[in-house]
Amino acid sequence: PGRTGQAVLGHGSWVRRYGKDPAVLGRSLTLNGQPYEIVGVLPASFSLPREVLPTLGVVEDGEIFLPLPLAADARTIRTSEDYNLIAKLKRGVTVERAQAEMDGITARLSREFADVSPPNGGLTFSIVPLQEQVVGNVRRPLLVLIGSVALVLLIACANVANLLLSRALAREKEIAFRPAVGAGRGRIVRQLLTESLLLALVGGALAVVVALAAVAGIQAPRPEQVPRLSAIGVDARVLLFTFLVCTASGLMFGMFPALYACRVDVLGALTATGRGASAGGSVFGRGHGLRGALAAG
Repeated sequence: PGRTGQAVLGHGSWVRRYGKDPAVLGRSLTLNGQPYEIVGVLPASFSLPREVLPTLGVVEDGEIFLPLPLAADARTIRTSEDYNLIAKLKRGVTVERAQAEMDGITARLSREFADVSPPNGGLTFSIVPLQEQVVGNVRRPLLVLIGSVALVLLIACANVANLLLSRALAREKEIAFRPAVGAGRGRIVRQLLTESLLLALVGGALAVVVALAAVAGIQAPRPEQVPRLSAIGVDARVLLFTFLVCTASGLMFGMFPALYACRVDVLGALTATGRGASAGGSVFGRGHGLRGALAAG
């Protein structure tokens, strides 16, 4: 009591009103006829979304933050129970231990102030980790979704590997001609792997375009049930992960058709007169087991 009020500026207010002046600390501003000393400026990333403080609604771009005004007799008033507090646990203290300590405090307060304690014992202090408070029970559905996406990726890779194998067997004459003129097995494998890798990278690039459009479509209606919606985006980490997955899948699933195609019967393929019964039997007979395994997988 008797001290000058203090205020913390939001980043937007600091930029617009004070031109990012670092000497703003200690200056005074007037709100509702009362003077307030500026004691801090919040970073641009600061927000208090509804998932963190649900009773406040969305406070993502607050202009000015003020301390909670407590009257002189605030310590004697014990009927307010609707406070949300944000705190940092001391190093080495678990949530369970902190909750146990708060349960002890609750029991002591209920005994010492029985006249204002709810008769149903409803006065409690519930400690919830900030991440759990924000994302809620979305962890399990998200893990299921990621697993489903991984399975779809494996199915797509198996299908593409099957098509690459069929394509390589259809190019039997071409592949047989290369070792006949001196090309080594490694060179043939590199050529087929390059084609597989290029296909995977082009697919990944198209997927990034689809992802950008999908994120924009999800964010446009701003559904409230999606936590941290504004933080969802395609950034450098996503691009790196996509590149690594595309490279790994292209090499891994392109290796089987490449190695299998290198087992071509050079003499038989070169002496075949065309795509008649002999060539057709060679193309659709060889690799049948591997293609069946890929389809079954």
